[in-house]
Amino acid sequence: MQKITPNLWFDKEVQEAVNLYVSIFPKSKIKSTTILHNTPSGTVDIVTFELLGLELQAINAGPYFKLNPSVSFQVTCKTKEEVNTIWE
Repeated sequence: MQKITPNLWFDKEVQEAVNLYVSIFPKSKIKSTTILHNTPSGTVDIVTFELLGLELQAINAGPYFKLNPSVSFQVTCKTKEEVNTIWE
């Protein structure tokens, strides 16, 4: 498992974007899709996918989070102490 997973944010285009990305890069695939209901943004799709061996996540977050050029990183930690160390 990789330690850091880049997260891409979209308004409502996550499925189209991820399908495009995995079609362009060989040895790429969609690993899972999770659908969250009744969020402040409505129904939200979270897609985990792999591009050339790198795992990424993408999310439909609109309309509250508008499409922009930012990316966030999810850090996987085993313990609360590890989270605290990174946070500090």
